[in-house]
Amino acid sequence: MAVPDKESFSGIRTFRVVLLGVEGVGKSSIYKRLQHDTFNGETVSSQEANDFTSQHRLPSGEEVNVQLWDTVGVERYRSLTQSYYAKAHAMVFVYSADNLLSLRGLKHSIEDAVAYGRKNALHLFVRNKIDLSSHEKELVTDDEVKDFFEELRQEGFAAGGYDKRELPPYSTSAKTGEGVRNAMDDVIRRISELELNSATCSIQPSFHPSTESDVIVLGKTPTQPKRKWSCRWC
Repeated sequence: MAVPDKESFSGIRTFRVVLLGVEGVGKSSIYKRLQHDTFNGETVSSQEANDFTSQHRLPSGEEVNVQLWDTVGVERYRSLTQSYYAKAHAMVFVYSADNLLSLRGLKHSIEDAVAYGRKNALHLFVRNKIDLSSHEKELVTDDEVKDFFEELRQEGFAAGGYDKRELPPYSTSAKTGEGVRNAMDDVIRRISELELNSATCSIQPSFHPSTESDVIVLGKTPTQPKRKWSCRWC
């Protein structure tokens, strides 16, 4: 399956963002909220990802195109998602506020993103379905999120800059729309800043320590075939 390759539209820069996560966390609902500002709650599964492109104005005044990919169950076919990782400027890992297994289920996507993604791609996390009440369902706790990142470190992922007292920055409800647009605007801002920094910096070694950025930075050591994963929430 070929990944849409739209580097530019009339000379306008294009940023690619891919939504990742297990089925049922609301990736397609976030996608539809951003595309049409609607919500229907349907769970969709497919062997092909959806994508749409919209135009955004950066704080600098520059117009950029943002291509958003919804993997709609493609994660089940891990070989198919590799091409999406390779082209994405940002990977947004979505889990459901009421489902701990959906958080733990991100591990495979994180591993593949590290293995096949761009070395300077952003890795950001979204806790979706914050409209749910703890009176209705048992919600994922802050400690469980911290434990998940601790397990990643213990299994060989480097996260030296991660402050255990803080949580991922994005909380959304695709159902009500809360936080969705603000999260995407911030993702676009981060991509722009990272691309600007990459363009103005001199050539760097392939290994990037976790202190280089306030977001997840990927790099590959000369002695190990697997890239280390590092992050620091702002």
